[in-house]
Amino acid sequence: DAGESWLNALSTTTNDLHAVACSESGTFVAVGDSGAMTVSRDAGVLWTSTQSGVSARLRGLAVFDSSTWYVGGDLDSLLTTTNGGKDWRNLGVFSGMDSLFLQHMQMHVFSFLTQGIGIVSLGGADGSLYRFASRTLDAGKSWSSLGSLSYPVSDQGLGNYAEAMAWADSSSCVATGRLSQVSVSSDTGHTWQTVHPYSWPPKYGAVS
Repeated sequence: DAGESWLNALSTTTNDLHAVACSESGTFVAVGDSGAMTVSRDAGVLWTSTQSGVSARLRGLAVFDSSTWYVGGDLDSLLTTTNGGKDWRNLGVFSGMDSLFLQHMQMHVFSFLTQGIGIVSLGGADGSLYRFASRTLDAGKSWSSLGSLSYPVSDQGLGNYAEAMAWADSSSCVATGRLSQVSVSSDTGHTWQTVHPYSWPPKYGAVS
């Protein structure tokens, strides 16, 4: 009934859950603290816990169909499965970074399209300026760094990393962050333009 009434469902986990997504076929997946993951294949009525293989806090996910999922979390946890969660592979997008440094980073953006385009970023858990972003154009087979200069940057200093992202189509996306920052890209996240909130929307399109 379009959200007018709600029913509670047992999620089979006591951990806090931070993200939920579903496929067109009706597969629901929810993820959260300590690598928690629970799955429903009947539109959310019954849930079953499954093993993610990591202990990190999971913050985002994309469910393309009943078998292909992407899950992102802290400590460079970017996982993918092609058999509905039975087996997982860690893509290790930020594996080149020092492990001690990664312990102080958390995932801020996890955004995928069904076309296989995705952007993920890590930022300092203490609100510091440190943040790293990477992009894939082939469903996670290969990744390229966006670099600190091309990823959404505010002129106001610390804590300016993006925290949410939405796609208008396969090339145009919008990122929002702290200090009221809104940034837009028309080339699948390769370059960005900071837009003042009061001048929104930009001339070349908007996200609905």
